[in-house]
Formats: sequence, C-alpha cells, structure tokens
Amino acid sequence: MPLVSIIMNCHNGSKYLREALDSIYSQSFKDFEIVFWDNFSTDDSAEIAVSYGEKVKYYRGEEFLTLGAARNKALEKAQGKYIAFLDCDDIWMPLKLEKQVHLMEENPIVEFIYTNFYMMEPKKGKSKIVLPKYQPSGDVFAAFLKKFPVGLLTAFVRKNSMDKLQHHFDPTLKLTSEYDLFMRLAYKGYVEYIGEPLAYYRVHENMSSLCLRQEWPGELSYVLEKLIHFDDAIKNDMKREIAQQQNYIEFIKAKNKMLDGDLRSARDLLTPCKMQSVKAFLLYTGTFIPLPIWLWLKPVWERGTFR
Repeated sequence: MPLVSIIMNCHNGSKYLREALDSIYSQSFKDFEIVFWDNFSTDDSAEIAVSYGEKVKYYRGEEFLTLGAARNKALEKAQGKYIAFLDCDDIWMPLKLEKQVHLMEENPIVEFIYTNFYMMEPKKGKSKIVLPKYQPSGDVFAAFLKKFPVGLLTAFVRKNSMDKLQHHFDPTLKLTSEYDLFMRLAYKGYVEYIGEPLAYYRVHENMSSLCLRQEWPGELSYVLEKLIHFDDAIKNDMKREIAQQQNYIEFIKAKNKMLDGDLRSARDLLTPCKMQSVKAFLLYTGTFIPLPIWLWLKPVWERGTFR
C-alpha cells in the first residue's frame, strides 16, 4: 500500500488539471497514490486524469455532491497512512511531500502539518506569500479560532487521526468544510507548521470562494456554533477568541454588502466592531465613500478571496 494518499476532487477542472497532476508527479517523494474523485464532470477531466497512469485511482460519482461530501467519498478509497489534498487548480512545490513525510515520521504525536504557500494571480502575472508572519505550532486551537491559517493544499494528515473523529468533512458545507475538519483535529492534538512556502494557490474567477461569497458568513457562523458546543471548555475558556471570530464574521458580511453596493448596511454591521482591527476600521471608513466612486473602485475589492 502507498504511504501517502493524495485526495483530488474535480468538477470540470480540466483547464488547470495537467499543471496540478504534473506537480504531483514532480515530487521528490514517490510512494503515493492519487485518489481522483470526479464529481460529475462534463468536460475532459476524466480523460486527462486516467492518462497519468496507474498511480491515479479514478472514481466518478453518479451525481454532483457538495465538496465536503465528495471529499468523504474519496477518503473512503484512500489506502495510505497519510492524507494530502490538492485541488485541480493548485500546484505543489517538488519537496512538499518529502518534507512533510520526514517531519511526520519523526514526530508521532503530530496530528497534521500545514505549511506556508503562495497565492498566484495569473492575470497579474505575480504571486505573493500568504502567511508573511510565522504561524503557530503545538496546541493551536485557540490561535486558530482567532485566525485560521491552514490552506487545504498544504495540509498533511494522519489518516488514523481523521478516522478517530465522529465524521470527516461536513457534507452540508460548500466553503468551510476544511475549516471545520482541521479545527476539530487541532482540538484533539498537536499540529506542526513549516514556514517554507510549498504550494501555489491559484486565484481565478471561477473559484468557489468568489462565486459563493454570500454563503461565507452563514457557514462560518454554523461552524463556530458547532465548535462552541464541541466541548464546554471552548465556550467557557475561549470567550475572547470566540468574540474575535464573531467580529470577523460581521466583517465578511459587511464586505459582501459593500461589494453589492449597499454601503449603509455595511456601515451598520461594522459600527460595533470597527475598532477591533485595522481592516475593520478601514472598511468602515470606506462606507463613507460616495457611491459613484465606490462603484468605480469595486473591481479592486472583488479580487478578494475571503479566506
């Protein structure tokens, strides 16, 4: 059996799929399988996937599923000791798996590893580091509750750690199923961070985080309530962190309102929390911009990914 199972979920992802698969086959670490779950694609994703040989275990769903549900189907097929994830529009650096396998094998108490990564904007022809400051390791749950830094494309998880959870990905979630999963894993044990960027996250107009931006606040609120009731200690001992996450959710709601041109509603949402962060204050200040000028500036704001 392979040491690592790489979960790839695909729905009409042929545009960037070859780049993603090539980045897997370019890994210095070779003991892996690719569990490719075709989520009812209608393009040539299937032909591309199977052309990459026997390391690709291709499966096709009989109906379109939410991303969380599709990832659960793929996980059922995984045989590896460790699980990694790569979506069809993202890319890994060649040493990504090698560094994570080595660290995981040397540290048996680690539940999962995450790394820094680049955000790639092809239209601009440039990339930037997503996590400019060093991120936490160890008992990270409280820190993650304030600010969640894990990119799914960088995560490397013990399969038996996932199997100890009550469930894997929440199938009701379209955007935040990985946040829900890794927060539950973080609460259970030790997490390790690699500061070196080992992957590229691609920004494009068809990203779910942009197409479904109106659903972000509701899903974040749902996951936060789920975590609060996960253990009484969270509700009792992490009130400050919970409040910060609630303020962030209001910030996302306000940003959505601004993108819709409803500056007054955005201002009302931001008023209670405008002094909680520099971003909140700047967004609040922006609600006083005359609407014609705001509409002219809107394309700049629409490039946000709401991570």
